[in-house]
Formats: sequence, C-alpha cells, structure tokens
Amino acid sequence: MRERGLGISEIAEQLARSPWAISREIRRNMLEHDKGICDASLAHHRSRQRAGRPRRPRFRLDAVLRAEVQA
Repeated sequence: MRERGLGISEIAEQLARSPWAISREIRRNMLEHDKGICDASLAHHRSRQRAGRPRRPRFRLDAVLRAEVQA
C-alpha cells in the first residue's frame, strides 16, 4: 500500500487499525539500509526473528488433534 502511495491514515482505515499501529509496524520493520522501501516479506521475516521463541508444531506433537484435522 505504501508503494501505491497510500498514507498511514489511509492504510489504517483500510485495515481497520489505528494509524499509530501502522506507523509503528512500518518503522519497526524498516532498517536504515532499506532506503525507505517497505518490503512485506522482509518485514514478516524480521518480525518472526524478533518473536524470540520458536513456534511449536502442534499437529506434529498432538496425534489426536492431527487425526481429527485429517478426518
């Protein structure tokens, strides 16, 4: 949306989020060497790195849940 020239307020309105939250996420996921270009896949990767804890593969650990979902 930023690439299409939309402002923070317009993005926030379309996503039903506060402008503050949109601004924070853009700031948090862009580094100085990104030269002001927001890359969604890179931002997602950076947020996963910051998560600090790996996600557990629920289906692999819970055989009953796996069987229920497969059924």
